[in-house]
Amino acid sequence: MASSSVPKDASNVSLLQVHMNEYQALFTRSTYFITLSSSVWPLVILYLTLVVLVWNLLPQSDWRSPVLTWTSGIVVQVMLFVWVSLVLESYTITLCIEKYLRPLVQELVQAVGFWLYEPLQTLRRRSGRFATWWEFAVPVGMFWGLLAATLIRISSHRLVVWDYVGLPFNLGVFVVLSLYSLTAVKTRHAWEDAEPKGLKSFITDGA
Repeated sequence: MASSSVPKDASNVSLLQVHMNEYQALFTRSTYFITLSSSVWPLVILYLTLVVLVWNLLPQSDWRSPVLTWTSGIVVQVMLFVWVSLVLESYTITLCIEKYLRPLVQELVQAVGFWLYEPLQTLRRRSGRFATWWEFAVPVGMFWGLLAATLIRISSHRLVVWDYVGLPFNLGVFVVLSLYSLTAVKTRHAWEDAEPKGLKSFITDGA
C-alpha cells in the first residue's frame, strides 16, 4: 500500500489544501460538461424525428428534399460540434489534473495511490480491450451520412441551387467537426502519456 503520510510543514499542508480545492473545482466543472454533453444526443434524435414528420407533412416539390437534407446536415453537425466541444473541455480539465496537478500533490504527500480512475481507464484502453480513437466515430458517421445524402441527391437527377450551396456548407462544418474531434483525441492521449512514475505498477500490483 502507498504511504498515507501527511506533510508536517504547515505551508505544505496549506498548499495541499489549495490543490485539493482546485481539484474539487475542476471536478465539478467537468461534471457539468459531461452532463451537458449527454443532453446533446437526445436533441439530435428529437430533431431527426421532427425532420421525418415535416418531410411527410410537406407536399412534394423540387426544393423539399434538398432544403431538408442540407439544412438538417448542418443542424446535426452543429449539435455534434457542441458535443465534441464539451468533451474537449472535459478532456482539458482531465489533462490539467493528470499532467500538472497530480505531480504537485504527489510531491507533497509522497504517494501515488490517489485519483486512480483515469489511470486505470488508460491501462484498459492500452490493453486493446477498449478503442483509443472512439471520438472519431462522430465525424466518420457524419461522413457516411453526407456521402449517402450526396449520392441520393445526384441519383434524383433533379439538382437545384440548394444542392450546390448546401453541400459545400456541410463539408465546411464537417472539416471543423473533424478537426475538433482530432484535438479531443490528442488531448486525451496527452494525459495518458503523462503517467506519473510508479503509478502503473501501483495499479497493476493492486489489481
